[in-house]
Amino acid sequence: MSSRLRLFLILWLVGFAGVLSFQFVDLAALIAKLPNAQGKPLPLPMAIIRLLSVAQPAVMVGAAVFVGLVLAPRVGLSAPGAQALAERRPLLPCLRPQLMPGIAGAAIAAPTIIVCWLLWKPFLSPSFVQSADEFSRMLPPLTRFLYGGITEELLLRWGLMTLLVWAAWKGLQKEKGAPRPAL
Repeated sequence: MSSRLRLFLILWLVGFAGVLSFQFVDLAALIAKLPNAQGKPLPLPMAIIRLLSVAQPAVMVGAAVFVGLVLAPRVGLSAPGAQALAERRPLLPCLRPQLMPGIAGAAIAAPTIIVCWLLWKPFLSPSFVQSADEFSRMLPPLTRFLYGGITEELLLRWGLMTLLVWAAWKGLQKEKGAPRPAL
């Protein structure tokens, strides 16, 4: 098996773990919280809804991973840890340059998010705050970590961001050299 296929499988499987973790969410309760669903019967049997809640994001993760796999090398983006695993190289040397910036970013971002929530909370409607708190309690920590922390990163950063960077490079710089800042 080629390292590119292994890279695809590694990234897709990690993303799919997040998709599967969503099965720990009480989907019937979550659907009941939607404004247009209150008091109405479910449009499909719960088994079909659960199947679709796995199939649709699994396909989206596959598409995002494929887009990233094809376009990221063209614009100088990479997934060093996953590439090390795919190429059967040691993981820690690839991650070492990312550890301190990641820790520093988390140390800044986490308190900032909490402070922003506390500052804005008094300006939000009580019904919104109650809904946000209820929704937060509905998502198990495993789902928050895997889906929110990994699957969404694959969808948005590896897939969508790579596509947007590639499109801007192709359209604005006419694929001349490596992508560079516009200014």
